[in-house]
Amino acid sequence: MRLARPFTLLALVAATGLALGCGNGDDSGGAPDGAARSDGGLSEEAAAPVTGTLTVVADAAISATSEPCAAAVSLTAAPDNVSVGHAITLAASGLDPSDQSDDVILTWSVTGSAGSLGSSTGTTVAFTCTGVGTASVEVTAAMADGGATCPTTGSLTTVLSCTAP
Repeated sequence: MRLARPFTLLALVAATGLALGCGNGDDSGGAPDGAARSDGGLSEEAAAPVTGTLTVVADAAISATSEPCAAAVSLTAAPDNVSVGHAITLAASGLDPSDQSDDVILTWSVTGSAGSLGSSTGTTVAFTCTGVGTASVEVTAAMADGGATCPTTGSLTTVLSCTAP
């Protein structure tokens, strides 16, 4: 799943205690110079907050079923919080077992009374806030020929927030 929103990253530490590199140009997959200590902790410099855009990508391995199925692999809400009367752009993608997207249909649904979707299908839709509150938006990937949605990986969900104008 891909979500884009402001965030503060305090530290990322792997189970082995090594800090994970974060765009430092080090292709070795290890920690930035001086970031990891031998005791598995982080230096003060590496533990400093970093602000930016958070992108989360789902590990959507397509499971074996009796028929080909589609998996939802990304969902982006930009922004995920707006005032009533404004829209949030939602974008998603799905893949078939051959890692292709041209034969995958995405359908959208919303739970909650804070707003409504401009369309129920497509890779990009708009959610318009009509009232204060939150809404849960789900995108589901399915094979275009009426085929299946993969169990456990066929849908992604995000929560949107609508605030007073």
